Amino acid sequence: MRPTGANACLVGAPSGRRGTRAGGNITGWSDAQAIASAAGFPSASNPLARCHFIAREFGGSGTEGKNLAPCFRQGTNVGEMNSFREFEKHVGDFLREKQIVDYTVIPLYCTPASTIPYGFSLMAYSQFRNGTPDMMEYSYVDNSRLYNGATVHLGN
Repeated sequence: MRPTGANACLVGAPSGRRGTRAGGNITGWSDAQAIASAAGFPSASNPLARCHFIAREFGGSGTEGKNLAPCFRQGTNVGEMNSFREFEKHVGDFLREKQIVDYTVIPLYCTPASTIPYGFSLMAYSQFRNGTPDMMEYSYVDNSRLYNGATVHLGN
C-alpha cells in the first residue's frame, strides 16, 4: 500500500539519533529502479533515495513504509533549492528557537494506481510555547532531476 502522507507535532532540537535510517523494499522501490535504469542512470551512481516524510532528525521512522517514498537523492532529497533537506533546515531552525512546529508532508500521485509520487507538498506552522503564532512555511518538492540535459520524472 502506498504512503499517503504524515503529520507530526515537533518539539525539541533536531538530532540524528532520534529516528531511524531509511531502508527496505518500500512501495514503488522496484518501479523507481526501473525508471532510473530506463533513463540511463548507471546503478553504481545510486541516484535514488527513500525520502522520509517525517525526517530522521525529527524522530521519523526509516523502517515503516508509511513514512517513506522513492525519490531522487539529488534534487528531491538533498539539494540547493526546493529539496526535503532545505525545507527541513528551516524547520530545524524553528525547533532550535524553542518553537513548536506542526509539520505535514503530503505525497502527490499522478493516478490512484501510482506507486511513486511525482512531488511532495511540505508544510510547517510554527508557534512559540506561549501559543503565539510565528511562521508558516510551504514548499513543493518535485520528484525529478536533470540528467544528460533532460528532466527525468520519477513519479509514475
